Amino acid sequence: MDVVNNVRECLKTWSKGGDVEWSVRILYACSCPQPIYSRKILIGPHCNPTDPDCLDVLTTAYHTLLCATLSTWTPNNPLTPSAFVEFVTSVLTSLPSTSSKLPSNAASFGDYLVDMIWSVDTELDELLSEARIAAAASAEQTNMSAKDLSLLTSRAKKAQQNAEVDKQRIPVIVKKLLVRMLSNSKVVSHFAHVGKSYHYR
Repeated sequence: MDVVNNVRECLKTWSKGGDVEWSVRILYACSCPQPIYSRKILIGPHCNPTDPDCLDVLTTAYHTLLCATLSTWTPNNPLTPSAFVEFVTSVLTSLPSTSSKLPSNAASFGDYLVDMIWSVDTELDELLSEARIAAAASAEQTNMSAKDLSLLTSRAKKAQQNAEVDKQRIPVIVKKLLVRMLSNSKVVSHFAHVGKSYHYR
């Protein structure tokens, strides 16, 4: 079962309802009970985030969506930071409030999301460093044609520019998440510590 391709298929028509057209096949990736339709397929995994299969669904789905907001991964169907935040919020507000495990599950997801965003941010640091080195190295090439050198330099500078823009976008996404979560009493406990955790990393 390919969660990534399922999410990417939804991204193609995200603004036209693609965010609620998740493949039913994703249901079978998690052993916990869950509704059949739309974004609700994530509710089951959210209710049992310590289950390896459920965590894998959450990790893959949210990582794919986050990367769709960043130019570095050249998404075919990009997602705006606001759309990403809106989706996360809508899923969390759909979680059953009667579950006795909700507080601990919410905390687990909050920790997971911080780690996931932080790992992407760290990866951007590495890619940015590589892009800067490549851009500098391309300027020193003497055994290439002018055309090839121009292409190499352009690609290196474009990669550097994308990484720099994305590095600025990550904090914006975190801020939007915090603002949205803190304005919703039902999910405030999910992310009350996210900003602090991210700030100190």
